[in-house]
Amino acid sequence: MSTVICVDAIVLRKSNNSGEILSQDEVLLLHRKNTGFMDDTFCLPGGKPLENEQPKSALQRELQEELGITVELSAIEFAHMLYIVREPKNYLCLFFLINSWSGNIINKESEKHDYLVWSKLDNLPQTLMSGHKQALMALSSASKYSELTIET
Repeated sequence: MSTVICVDAIVLRKSNNSGEILSQDEVLLLHRKNTGFMDDTFCLPGGKPLENEQPKSALQRELQEELGITVELSAIEFAHMLYIVREPKNYLCLFFLINSWSGNIINKESEKHDYLVWSKLDNLPQTLMSGHKQALMALSSASKYSELTIET
């Protein structure tokens, strides 16, 4: 069974004027559509590294492609690693906290995500991808690693 590497961003709401984090308890979520995988669910922004691409650089690229924001590598902080067993592939998901960025967040991939929302960490949508929810819950406990088995 092969393992897919994923990189995902935990983007916390910030003030548009100061660039400082406005709320430690609101996270940006995307609503998936027309992807053929987990459609009609919420997810964190992110994707997969290209061949020979480092995880932080991949996330930097994905945030520009999906949200139109520029993130410096120094503003990408490791938060959590999740290993998911789910037939027919396993997933090694690396979650990074995004401390700052430049530009306005927009939905640049409307063919894959029909809208974006800011969600309170203590009131996440029921349809949030289970691995993403597990990683967000790990933030409060400062846990850096977890595992998940998803029956298909």
